[in-house]
Amino acid sequence: MADWFSVRMRATEEDILGDGGRHISGCERLVTEDRVHAVLEQMWRRAKSHEHGNAHAINIRIDAIDSASIRRIPPLAIESLAYATVKEGRAASCALLERHGISKTAAQRALAAIATLPRSMRGAMVVDAISGERLDGLGERGVRLSRMDCENEENFTKFLQNAMLRLAIGGDTPRAMAKFREALVLASKAAAAPGYAGELCWSDDPNYSTGYVACGKTYHRISPMKEPGNPIGGRVLFVRPGAPLAEIIDYWQRQPVLVADEFCGPS
Repeated sequence: MADWFSVRMRATEEDILGDGGRHISGCERLVTEDRVHAVLEQMWRRAKSHEHGNAHAINIRIDAIDSASIRRIPPLAIESLAYATVKEGRAASCALLERHGISKTAAQRALAAIATLPRSMRGAMVVDAISGERLDGLGERGVRLSRMDCENEENFTKFLQNAMLRLAIGGDTPRAMAKFREALVLASKAAAAPGYAGELCWSDDPNYSTGYVACGKTYHRISPMKEPGNPIGGRVLFVRPGAPLAEIIDYWQRQPVLVADEFCGPS
């Protein structure tokens, strides 16, 4: 019997256009068997109470995972940056990316690509860190990171709470805290890929204007990255020129990963 299970949810609006339906919400968990039922309840509530609307279709997939195949990784370090305007937040994001080896052209093209999306993508755009060229060729679908979680919910929550106290991050709602948790797990998995150079992201949640830049083994939480009420978000993953793209995408989409307890000491 499998020790772990990958549980994935995607909720969509009615398929009026024949394109699979407008994306409402998605969620990824990697949990032990005793937690599957509770996670399914959480996913149901999330799909039925999302700011993007009421889902007409909720697809949930559960896959058994061989515990021997799971890779354990450390979380990224956490820093927080706050600015007065979206323009300042986005400029700081580009500066961080440039400081860690991503060209100005690539950073600016990625920022513009997210800012001009007609609607939120399901996955990430994969972009060359120097030329700024998009490499994945997957259109609106993009590359969706999958099969990831923290090893122990209680310990990981304490790790995040310690970081929030250290950085004087306050006033977040439980939903915003959940987004922070999910984003850090995803960014940590993304960063462990060979040839990875960095990440730029902000949420499609209209009530959550905080985004992040991941680079230099650090998750830089940046606010604001978009105007309140904006329902469009996106993600760009940067890879170094000549990196093994097929291997990287396979790792992001299929390799089971846990942010391990041994690395979640005081933040």
